[in-house]
Amino acid sequence: MAFKSSRGRDLGKEVATLQSSNIGQGIGGGGGGASAGPGIVATGGTKTTSNGYTYHEFKSPGTFAVTAFTPNPFSTEFISALIVGGGGGGQSNRGGGGGGGGFRIEHMIPVTDSYSESVTIGAGGVANGPPGPGKGSPSSLGSLTVDGGGRGSSQPPGSPNPGPGGSGGGGNGNNGSLPAGTADNPIYGYPGGIGYENDGSFGGGGGGAGGAGARGVAGTKAGAGGAGRSELLIPTDFGVNGYFAGGGGGGASSAPSPSRATAQGVGGSGGGGDGGSEQPTTGLPTYNAVPGIANTGGGGGGGYVDGGNGGSGIVIVFYKI
Repeated sequence: MAFKSSRGRDLGKEVATLQSSNIGQGIGGGGGGASAGPGIVATGGTKTTSNGYTYHEFKSPGTFAVTAFTPNPFSTEFISALIVGGGGGGQSNRGGGGGGGGFRIEHMIPVTDSYSESVTIGAGGVANGPPGPGKGSPSSLGSLTVDGGGRGSSQPPGSPNPGPGGSGGGGNGNNGSLPAGTADNPIYGYPGGIGYENDGSFGGGGGGAGGAGARGVAGTKAGAGGAGRSELLIPTDFGVNGYFAGGGGGGASSAPSPSRATAQGVGGSGGGGDGGSEQPTTGLPTYNAVPGIANTGGGGGGGYVDGGNGGSGIVIVFYKI
């Protein structure tokens, strides 16, 4: 039997009114001031967007700061950061290549609307330098830091021992009996390669973030720098085709055959500098060592005469749009 009282008709009208207006607006169906969705707006570095992400590239010191923030109602907002230390300097006198800077990738860094952190960019190590200046400097985002690459090794009277770092420096061409430089943390880099002296002197390659430096080969070639490393979410526009922290190639002396014109070690992918070598034909100049590429953390090449400086580091902060 139908309910026909006036009170029943009034109650039906009230429910209909709530369904058509108040309830919909209260849940967020179209009320004034509703957010367009969660997200982060931030400043610092050079800002670009690609493939649904925003990137802040720091090639020099600065500050990354969140300026507008709409939190996701179901979770915290996060950022990611790639931090690469300065590359180590290559060394002289058939020297070893410098190690690539440490390569540190961090995801799920929680942020709020007041998040602000300073950014430090590590300088590249000085070529032919003593232990201190020869090593690359650390890079950091706030408390997140990574070491610079280790310096290469030089034959006496230079610095005989290759240095540790983000990746280790390569040994000199008279260093077959000594270990090459080690990586401070195997998560962030690899060791360098040892040098070798036999029918010429051939320095070892500096370690890279993606692989160890190669050892010098007796009578043939100096060691190549260790490969650099890429990160899936970092586009190839950054670094060298997306790679960072390659090791520097080792330096080499001459040998009797013209084929030794390419005896120097090749720098690792990701900014590592090629080594230098003596020209096998009398009267022609030597092949000069190549410095690591700036803002890749690449190690400098070891030299027949002088080595190459390490490349400076970089910090890239990124997050989903």
